[in-house]
Amino acid sequence: MLIVFMPGTKYDCHYQTVYHHILLPVLCFERCQLTVSAFPIPNLYAIFFRKTAGWPYNGSALTTRDDWKRFCDSRLPSEFVIKPAQGAYGKGLNVFARSEKGFIDAFGKSYTAQQLYDFMLLHPETDSFVIQQRLKNHPELIASNTVFHK
Repeated sequence: MLIVFMPGTKYDCHYQTVYHHILLPVLCFERCQLTVSAFPIPNLYAIFFRKTAGWPYNGSALTTRDDWKRFCDSRLPSEFVIKPAQGAYGKGLNVFARSEKGFIDAFGKSYTAQQLYDFMLLHPETDSFVIQQRLKNHPELIASNTVFHK
């Protein structure tokens, strides 16, 4: 079951049978629960599956290494997050930013678009990933919590 979100519609989401059942818990929580709470919701850029076609935000299919390379090179913004589709507590989450040679992660490791694909394809612990917008703390929250920002 894939949930395709349609912001601005009466129900803010549209259900469509595609791909994997693993999307339901991740995306339903992030969209439906957080919308009610008025928390910011990250934009979904793509979903990667090791054994089936991936799904980018424009609804096309990403089926080959070259498809993913083109997508990463041309469609991902300057900063984004890759995280396991089934995960919790930030385990496996990594932040990426564009660099002169491709991308750099939160630990300073450089990646090309093909290496990002290989990272997801060959990951030893999970076979599906969510690629989404990087959210940052609200400036008032940062200002009120000086312990973490000294």
